[in-house]
Amino acid sequence: MADSYSQQSTLLRQRITAQVSDATAKKMLIAITAQEENDLNDYPPATQANRPWGFTGRSYYKRGTGTVTKKRTYLTSERFEIGWKQQQHGSRRRDLYNNTSYGGYIMGNKQVSWAKARGWKNIKDELKKRGPDYLDLAARVVANVNRGTG
Repeated sequence: MADSYSQQSTLLRQRITAQVSDATAKKMLIAITAQEENDLNDYPPATQANRPWGFTGRSYYKRGTGTVTKKRTYLTSERFEIGWKQQQHGSRRRDLYNNTSYGGYIMGNKQVSWAKARGWKNIKDELKKRGPDYLDLAARVVANVNRGTG
């Protein structure tokens, strides 16, 4: 199974769900996980390797497809942007993960140096940076539940 990106935010998630009902906790986690997926789904800018005939003049990598040569196209992309999955475990745990074989290497716990250099986000950095936004989102969910609109 792929790295669970939500494991990186376990303490934050426990903190925000600790003092609400199970139903409210579940709603909060659904909202936060959806926002995490949205925040993490952006590809970095294309490089020369993604432009026709790339560095070598013989092939290039077409995102969402694979390697393109003058003779054929190798369908090797696992389509990172659609590899996101969410899984609910009771009312107080919801995991977000990307089921591509390379997800952990481009933005997860095993991120390789070239991925960071090319602009792929790092999950730990992103969650640190966005933690306050997720707390605000959780507070909005609670406010909506208390008003009867959430």
